[in-house]
Parts: sequence; structure tokens; C-alpha cells
Amino acid sequence: YVLGHSTKAGAPTNQPVFITSVADFENVFGGASESLSHPSIALFFLQRSGRGLYFVNVEAADTYPTVAEIQAAIAGSFTTEDPQGFMAAPEFFQSLAATDHDEVALAMEAHCADPRFYWVALIDASQATVDSDSVGAYVTAARAEKASLVSPLGHSWYYGSYLIDFSDNEVPASMAVAGVAIRRMRTDGF
Repeated sequence: YVLGHSTKAGAPTNQPVFITSVADFENVFGGASESLSHPSIALFFLQRSGRGLYFVNVEAADTYPTVAEIQAAIAGSFTTEDPQGFMAAPEFFQSLAATDHDEVALAMEAHCADPRFYWVALIDASQATVDSDSVGAYVTAARAEKASLVSPLGHSWYYGSYLIDFSDNEVPASMAVAGVAIRRMRTDGF
């Protein structure tokens, strides 16, 4: 499951929609100009992960979802019909302030730790850009951010650096990891 936001008129909101390709995502939720999730979705499908993913377009009362709206989508958009998998929200981790980032990460972690699920929350760092002059400060900030996330049963994975995709976009790493992990699970099991 991937949570994000689309401004495309008529795009479904607050419900999981099964997406099988980048073209499928664009038809339902629009391209990069309509959804900040587009580069992460494209990165996922580049990994040839298999059948697809569920995308939840978080409805916003204003122009962009609030933390409370994202948390409501986390709690209400997922069911026990899919007892195992990944939950990611790369767009929100890329765009929210650090305190909001933590609130969303903790909500994902709590949902994935629910005993009815065998899920993992894929949590991306809130700071994307790292240059050679700030690596030490970045590592310190990423470690502090990760330390605030506690999942005693291992229901969260934290990714501290971003990737550069083929279009030179800085993209959170979680969707590439999810794509590779799903591809491997098809052959080796969960």
C-alpha cells in the first residue's frame, strides 16, 4: 500500500486502488504535475516487482492533506483482507515538516504492528539533500529521527538517503526497496 495525494479531478480518494503500471497510475491519478507520488510509483515499477500495488489518494479538505487526514487514511483505508505487505508514504515523508513526518511514521508503525497484520512500514528520512559538506550533520539527524521510531516487533524499516532517478528527481528509497523485496518474495517467500 502506498499513500499519497493527487490533484487530478475525479481521482478516487481514501480507498485503495490497485495499480498495475505507471501508465495505469497516470490514467487514474495523473502524472508528475498532479501527484508528487508519481516518481516513487515509477521507481517501484522499474524494479519489475510483479503484480502491482494499492495506492490510496489521501483526500484533502484544503489544497494538501494535513497530518490528521493522513492518519485517518492510514487507519481507515486498509483492511485485514491483505494480511501481509508493505505500507509506504514517500510523498508525505518528502514534503512534510520533521515533526509531522514523525507523527505519520508513528501512525504507520502502529498500524503495521497491529496483530491482525504482518506488515512493514517503510519510513523514509525527512531530509533528502546531502552534499559532501553536510554528510556528518545528515547522518546525525537521520539517526536521531530513526531513534524516535520504536517498533519492538520489527514492523518498520527506516531509509535515510534518497535516490536520484533517471529523470534526475530525488526520490525516497522506500519504493525501490519495496519493489526489490516483493520481487524476491515471489521466489523465496515472505
